[in-house]
Amino acid sequence: IADQSRTSGISVTFFANNTALLPCVRSSGDIISLHNVVIKVLHGEFFVTIEKRFSSFALFGGMVSTEFRPYQISMKHQGTKHDNQILTQMRMWLVYHPPGLKDLELQLRNIKSDSTFDLVCKVLHVCEGPSGEWIFYVWDGTDTPATELQTLLDTEAVTPTPLHPEEAPLPREVLCTLPCVGTVLRVFSNRFSKEILHLQKDIYWARFCNITCKQEFGMWKGSLLPSSRIRLLSSEDGSVIERLKTFNGRFATQVHREPMASLHTASDITGCGVQESRLHDINGVAHPWTGDAQIQNPGPCGGGIPLSRQRAAFTIDG
Repeated sequence: IADQSRTSGISVTFFANNTALLPCVRSSGDIISLHNVVIKVLHGEFFVTIEKRFSSFALFGGMVSTEFRPYQISMKHQGTKHDNQILTQMRMWLVYHPPGLKDLELQLRNIKSDSTFDLVCKVLHVCEGPSGEWIFYVWDGTDTPATELQTLLDTEAVTPTPLHPEEAPLPREVLCTLPCVGTVLRVFSNRFSKEILHLQKDIYWARFCNITCKQEFGMWKGSLLPSSRIRLLSSEDGSVIERLKTFNGRFATQVHREPMASLHTASDITGCGVQESRLHDINGVAHPWTGDAQIQNPGPCGGGIPLSRQRAAFTIDG
């Protein structure tokens, strides 16, 4: 939460017997009124604790309005005569200080190497890697910019280029649940965060604050910094609705389903013997098909076939 006195925000932890008693925030920018809370300082940071025995809360919409009725209220909450005035002040402050640092908020199609930004995306899967790092598989319906893979065949014969940023690929049953349209970016973190517990149980939209990306072996790789934060979002959040609207418009037409970095005209060096075959991804191939694929790992052929720079085998990754 944040207000005029502390725009960087502080963390609030709620305790309750069941989830129905916890606040259900509809959208970033909504306003919460807290009463009888406990504030603690740990390593120079402030933390707020809500105790069910004596604390209470009320949730209000953040948009400028004359409506002062909360859309959720705890059983013990009792308003004060100053609530309406404070609510009006908070709503006016939010007009000039919208949450989420919109000027730093990017979509996957706009990311750049070695820059920090916010990313609103759907967390499709999260797991712990063999080396102890946490990997988030995130998606927002757009495609990351094209990358360049520079390699030598002689080097590939000794040390092949990795086919994926993580050490071990996901099981096929998980890979087949990932969306066919839009890039699934791997975001790495070397520390555990409490949001992981929620993300392991269900699929959420989230805002990754102050993260960075880089290109590695022709693939995009995201990383959480020490200052990075993860904020879970409601499906009614404005940024989430905007991304779903963009994706639904893209998914509705065949042309827009093609990778955003690809050319929309057919290449003269490739062809398909099946007329009017529509675009497919590799996961869904069960018949003759056409599609765009990234050449991920070139290397010389094996077996008894004479090797030459003109004869090479390619492993492709959709």
